[in-house]
Amino acid sequence: MVPKLAGVYPFARRYTAPHAVFTTLLMSTGLTFGTITSIYGLDSGIIDQTQFSLLIAVVVLSAIVPTAIAQRFYSLRRKSDETSPHRCRPRRSAPSAWPRTTSVMIPTVRREEARLLREGESAPDFTLTSDSGETVSLSGFRGKPVVLYFYPKDDTPGCTTEACEFRDAYDVFRDRGAEVLGVSPDDVTSHEKFKTKYELPFTLLADPDHKVAEDYGVWGEKKYAGKSYMGINRSTFIIDADGKIASAMLGIKPAGHASTVLDALP
Repeated sequence: MVPKLAGVYPFARRYTAPHAVFTTLLMSTGLTFGTITSIYGLDSGIIDQTQFSLLIAVVVLSAIVPTAIAQRFYSLRRKSDETSPHRCRPRRSAPSAWPRTTSVMIPTVRREEARLLREGESAPDFTLTSDSGETVSLSGFRGKPVVLYFYPKDDTPGCTTEACEFRDAYDVFRDRGAEVLGVSPDDVTSHEKFKTKYELPFTLLADPDHKVAEDYGVWGEKKYAGKSYMGINRSTFIIDADGKIASAMLGIKPAGHASTVLDALP
């Protein structure tokens, strides 16, 4: 009799994955260990049933594990290819039948920086449309101080804070004989909604082409989140009864600004 372990290695070498799968199916049908070994032409005395089951497990795993590793490697490689910024390379276009043209660089004219107004200068006159649709001119307020404040946009946090502070102190401004005018690039409809929402008692003027903002030197380049754009530099001008600029407050902070303007009134 050959020792029980003597034929295990040769048997394992020729016991391929298909045999393991087939054997597993045979065992699931209820065939006995002896019957299965007879099918493969083995003497049941070469290996016992425990070793036979262990051998099946080893062979099945040897077939499954490499397959799983290969599938995992393939999925990682595919995912890496999909996330690679160079995975989609543009096709080389066929030579064009059209003749090549020479590109010409057109020089651009750089716009001059807006000139900042100084105290004592005459305030530039203007005529703009108000939130009620009426035309309002600065010259129409000659004879009384005017608080002309420029803000970036209706119903934004900073602009709302600023407007509400002017609203809360509006009676004091009127007692001092001053009029408050707010100017932004928003249109009349936006001004009307903003004024109604916060019950603003003073006039809001629409400057959609930012012409007046440029005249007062408050339209320029701004930066936010690493990006540059053109917009209003929040500023306030106090214009005296003679139409002269009594005070120019540039780049101000919204909170507490109305109180500062009151203190600066002539």
